[in-house]
Amino acid sequence: MEKLKTYIDGFDELTFGGFPFLSNNIIAGAPGTGKTTFCFETAFRNAKEEGKKSIIFTTVSEPPFKMIKYLSEFDFFDKSYLNNLVFIKDLGEFIRKGDKEGLLEYINSTIKEIKPQILVIDSFKSLTQILIKDPAERKKFVYELTSTFSVWGITSLLVGEYLLSDIELYPEFSITDGIIYLFGTQEEELQKNYIQILKLRGSNFLKGKQYFEITQDGIKIKLRLRPEVRKLKYKTAEKYFKVKQLDKLFINGIPYQSSTLISGATGSGKTITALTIAENFLRNDNKNKVIFFTFEEFPELIQKYAKNLNINIDGKRFSIEFISPVELDIDFLGNEILNKIKNNVDNGTLVVLDSISSFRYSQRNDVRYREFLWGLNNYLKYKNVTSVCTFEIDKPFDPFTVAADMKLSLLSDNILVTRYYEEDSQVKRAIFALKSRGNIHSQNIYEFEILDGEGIIVKDVVKSALLR
Repeated sequence: MEKLKTYIDGFDELTFGGFPFLSNNIIAGAPGTGKTTFCFETAFRNAKEEGKKSIIFTTVSEPPFKMIKYLSEFDFFDKSYLNNLVFIKDLGEFIRKGDKEGLLEYINSTIKEIKPQILVIDSFKSLTQILIKDPAERKKFVYELTSTFSVWGITSLLVGEYLLSDIELYPEFSITDGIIYLFGTQEEELQKNYIQILKLRGSNFLKGKQYFEITQDGIKIKLRLRPEVRKLKYKTAEKYFKVKQLDKLFINGIPYQSSTLISGATGSGKTITALTIAENFLRNDNKNKVIFFTFEEFPELIQKYAKNLNINIDGKRFSIEFISPVELDIDFLGNEILNKIKNNVDNGTLVVLDSISSFRYSQRNDVRYREFLWGLNNYLKYKNVTSVCTFEIDKPFDPFTVAADMKLSLLSDNILVTRYYEEDSQVKRAIFALKSRGNIHSQNIYEFEILDGEGIIVKDVVKSALLR
């Protein structure tokens, strides 16, 4: 099917190519959700990328000069396209007079003169509400108008301050081909913006809401992680890499392309253990590389930890990426991670996420959080990447050390637990392998220390009863 690209970041991926050619689409949402920006960006980017012509009809919502003033602040706005490829026309006079026939004649004559490929009416709801009171007449008007657009080879975007409850009330929703709904969620700290396709006749699209931002460069849609799980196949590990400090726990080493969860309380050694695994992964093959994502510590601190503990990380093959999880949507975080790794990973790559508990609380939704982790974990498997994640539990001496309420153990091939225990009036550290799918691992709990200049030292089996 021929489609009209919007060139809006993420939207054409969301719709598998854009709007179907000659379709009529409602761009719905409350005031301030980005509807007008969406349409203007589509018009200006099509002018730039393909030389397509657009007409933007304004009604009684905002005068043209005011729209231009505000939207000219965006980078996609180019004044040279005005009255050349992007034409802004005002219908306000016809609407105020109640002149339906004059309005239709003006729209038709303008289309005939300019011959656009894209047409926007903003606001379409205001136009129909003021001009036509009778529901039957309104339906007839919408049908005749949108049919005219199709005859002229136009794809239309009809903007309106519609809410979800309006879909059953107004006839235009049954006549038009697409419904794009933009909305925001009000939280105490910030507002998050989402876009959702409710209908797109004759086209496939990704279901569900997608987070987006309105930036200086325009709208940026952060698609939810949707790995091609059907293509995933579990393979018995054929290659392992040894971690000499953890030889007592993993007899054969850690399998390539496996996922490892390191769970433990604050300060129990999770990050240092992850760095130790990364060091040994690099040592195993001089072509291997590590991408270390940190959500809590700045890269300089990670490098300082490694230096103090004599953990050798090759700067050319070891990159540290810092992303702050504060006040960010989890889909934004996922998109940021994917953008940094999607063209930079292979079966010789280790990805470390330190720590995945950082953005659990910023999300405020454990169900969505689990879906995100499942999607990210399977995306990495699909890319044949080896991964390590750290997770912080709340209670330092709690025997339940893998966040049982989150079901994180289901996502991991290997689980390492670092925890505290008390012995002879001293707080000591212990480490053990709780799980290693398809791999031999020790059942013992070992004392371990973290020493300056030496790193991790796994010592003797702990004799105390830890899991009381």
